[in-house]
Amino acid sequence: MSVCLFLSACAGTLLPTPALSTPASLPTAAVQTVSGDSLAGFASPAGHIVCLMGSDSVRCEFHGTKSWKAPWPDGCELDWESALEVDEQVVGVCAGDTIIEFTQTGQSTTTWWRSGGPTVKISDSQMTLAVLPYGTALAVGHMRCDSASAGVTCRNLTTGHGFSMATEAYTIF
Repeated sequence: MSVCLFLSACAGTLLPTPALSTPASLPTAAVQTVSGDSLAGFASPAGHIVCLMGSDSVRCEFHGTKSWKAPWPDGCELDWESALEVDEQVVGVCAGDTIIEFTQTGQSTTTWWRSGGPTVKISDSQMTLAVLPYGTALAVGHMRCDSASAGVTCRNLTTGHGFSMATEAYTIF
């Protein structure tokens, strides 16, 4: 069952785990850990991927032009084409909201970000977003997201399930 971190408009459908291999090891990256039950929001350096992490789930959205559509959650009548969430499994997200506001610098969800660190503005927003630089990772509870020039990968460290998201494609593992 999907546990949605975000507004009540969210609902998901469990997706079958594709016949893809789970990466044998986590990428080598500088990992910053957010303690407790805090939420952590970040944007990719290009500003296309925006994620909100909790201790037991991560939701990421793609903003901009991409080559893919996320899986359609059964019965969804809201936006579903650009977001994935992982808790114990990966689900497509049905939402009438966006998580961009949680990635703005100065929010309680960006206390991991250091003043003067990298920021980005998404073209359809004038908000200044906290960036998770390429080659670094952020961990909250059982969840970890790695930022790379090839995209963002988020996973549940307990179950091993997760996803990678980039302009060209997404992968579920």
